[in-house]
Formats: sequence, C-alpha cells, structure tokens
Amino acid sequence: MEKKLPIVEPIIKCYQSVAYPLSIILAHDEAWPWLYSNFIQLYSPNGFEIMMHNYEDTNFKDYPWLVVNDFESLVEYGEEELVQSLIQAIDRDQYVYLFVDEFYIPRTGSYGIRTHVHDLLINGYDLEAQKFYVSGYVKNSQYTFYTVSFEELASSALNGDSMPHKEIKLLKYSKYKLPNYTYLAYKFDMENVVEQLADYLSNQDTSVRTRMLQSPNHFFSGIQVYKVLYSQIKNASSTGRLELHPFLTMYEHKLLMNRRVEYFIKQKGLHLDAFLTATGTLAEKCLSARNLALKFLFTGDHSILVRLTNHIKELEALEYQVFTDLHAELNTVKPRKLLSKAELFFAESSTKLDHLFELSTDQDNYPDIYDRMASLYPETIASFYEIDRDKANKLMYIFLKSMEERNWPAHHTDWFVSRCRELLNHIEDSVLREMVGDSLKAVSRSRISASRRRMTSSEPQCLP
Repeated sequence: MEKKLPIVEPIIKCYQSVAYPLSIILAHDEAWPWLYSNFIQLYSPNGFEIMMHNYEDTNFKDYPWLVVNDFESLVEYGEEELVQSLIQAIDRDQYVYLFVDEFYIPRTGSYGIRTHVHDLLINGYDLEAQKFYVSGYVKNSQYTFYTVSFEELASSALNGDSMPHKEIKLLKYSKYKLPNYTYLAYKFDMENVVEQLADYLSNQDTSVRTRMLQSPNHFFSGIQVYKVLYSQIKNASSTGRLELHPFLTMYEHKLLMNRRVEYFIKQKGLHLDAFLTATGTLAEKCLSARNLALKFLFTGDHSILVRLTNHIKELEALEYQVFTDLHAELNTVKPRKLLSKAELFFAESSTKLDHLFELSTDQDNYPDIYDRMASLYPETIASFYEIDRDKANKLMYIFLKSMEERNWPAHHTDWFVSRCRELLNHIEDSVLREMVGDSLKAVSRSRISASRRRMTSSEPQCLP
C-alpha cells in the first residue's frame, strides 16, 4: 500500500520553515493569487540574514488553508510506534513536520559524519518498500524530494539527547476556515502589491500595517537590505567565511517578482512585457551573484570578492530603477471597480452556491446542507436559480428530502409554506417561478398531508 499527499517544489525555498508550508498549499490552484499578492517586502532581523516579510517562523498557523496540530512528545515512543503514528497521520491527510538528526539520513551532508539536527517534511509512505516520502535539503544544498526508510526516519527522530523533545507538527490542507468551516477564498490583491512595493523602495517597515495583530518588529526593511550583502562580503574578506542564504533569498525574491509580472500579463491582461524581461534580468544577475559567492567559498580567491562587490552595486542600482518604474506602472492600473449592492449580493450568493454544491458530492454532508439552506434568506435561494439552475435544483432536492426525513410538526409546515411563497416572490423569471412553484407546491401538499396524519396520532411530535 502506498499513499502520497500532493506537494510541489516552491519558488521560495531558502528557509525550510517557509518552503514546507508553501510546498503544501501551492499544490492547489487557489493559493497562487495569495502568493503573488504577498512576499514582496524584505527585511533583516539581525544584519546578517535577509527574510521575506510574511511568514518566517515555524508556527505555520498564519498560513491560509493550513490547519496545524501539535503532535505529542516522542519521549514514550519506540521506533515501531512512531512509524505507525506517522503512517496514521498521513492516512488522515496530514503532512508531518518534524526534526531529525541528519547523521542517520542518507543523502544529507551530515550522514554518518556528524550530528546535525534539522527539520524535515513527510508527505507519504510506501508500506511495501518500507519507506517515507520526504522533502528537504540534501548534499550540495539541494532542495529535493526523496525517500527515507522507516528505520532511518525513526532512528533520526528518536536518537540524540534532545531529539524526543523536539516539536512535531501535523499540517493539513483545508479549503474551509475553522472554526465556522466557511469556504476560504483569496482574490489577488493589487493594492497590497503596490503598497508593499512602495514600502520596499522607501525602506518602510511593513510590519506596522499589521500592528493590530502584533507589535512591529522594527527591523531594517526594504531595498536597504543590500547592506547585508556588503556586510557579508566585508566579513568574508577577513574571515574567509561567507553565508549564502542572503544571496539565495535575493535571487528567489527577484525570481518571484518575475513570475508575478508573468501572472499580471497572463491572468490580468496587463501589458508589462518590458518588465517581464527586466525582472528576468534581475533574477539572472542575482543568480550570478550567488554563484560568485559560491565560487569564493570553493576557491578562497579574494579577487572574486571585488568582482562580487561591483556586481552587487550594479544590481542594486538596476533593481531600484526597475522596481520604481514597475511601481509607477502598477499604480496607474485602475483598481477593481466597486460593486453595486446587487452585484455584491450575487457575488456572495455565487460563493455560497459553489460551497454548498461542493458539499453535495458527499451524502454525509446532506444534513449540513439542510441546516445551511434553512438559515438562508429566500432571496438568496432565489438567486441560486438565477446563477445556476442545475446546481440550485440539486440543492433544493437535498433540502426538501432532508426536511421530509425530519418529520416536522404542523406549525413548521406552515412556516415552510410561507417561506415558499416568499421565495417565489423573489424570482422574477415567470417560467422559472412557475417551475419552482410547482415543485414547492407538491412538497407543501405532501408536508400538510403528513402533518395531518401526525396530528391524529396518539403521541405528540416534538421538535427534532
């Protein structure tokens, strides 16, 4: 038996705490507008690292569509019990995020050499081959998908003094937002893109925009994070050590901007071909800077640092010009026109209709559909028929069938008949009104007849 949960290689993968949740949610089309609306601002928390403003810790609970549960401590687990628990989590469609000692993990740079605790994501298993499907960094700092045997994974998670106490999180993709289980949709937000781009160019702290949720971080932000690269080069000239993560983050930032512009062109119909070329050039130059930094680490040739410094200076100037022009161009794009009350009503009704219809694919959801429809205004149900008759008919059938099974008393029948009349008043199409009316009259007669039979029974009927 084999099971693999969907997963993709994310654009942002410099830090696994960002790469892992993105690899889960970006396997679903509805997440891409959210990605392209965010991850624009950069900041440095300490002068040595560069992060993308949005989600950088291992909490994961702020990611849309991601339901996060903490796993119990591993202190009491044996290897077999741990493997079975991880398999059961996958069977519940939960990805497993955990820390392992890479000394026990083949393909990693620490395998069989030294203890190195790092995080790992499990997205599947193969019982016959006795292996887990995982993702993470292997030798040569390559982010990839690979397999680890049950025995290797259990050993890497349980061995070491601190390993059983490390956190494990279970991550599940859900289209519905808890606790109300409402459908979660995210529309591309051009205004947010323009605001974040303005913050980036002016070195403004974007975290002040979310201060109602948490205190601003007050780290230095924006295009001035290039100072981190210069600082890294200066440090390398005296120590011979150079941290690659800031260079990789800058490359992924420009690559994502290039993909974002491509999205503007293909999905939004904007004429930005020149910016597609320009941001592509920026991404290539950032990759060249990363490669120069890597070459220095391999060779120790200090002349490379001079070339790298000049390259970064040219890159910074070009990026500022390209992003300034792009911001000006996007700022001229007319914002989405405000919807009238009628348009907004139909947009909300359409979302409700799609949500209910999706639930209708599983009969176990019928009681939930009934409860939700019973709480809707008649004009909302009427709008369902105007949006999609076939979907509305199916939902109405489920609603009426569920009502029959609940055996309502007489006064509930009267309530339902009045609801039917009110519903018909909101359907303007005469043919449609007659069709729905005939259906509802038939059910009303059935309900009245059933109600009268119950009134003659010896036992009083109670509300369900």
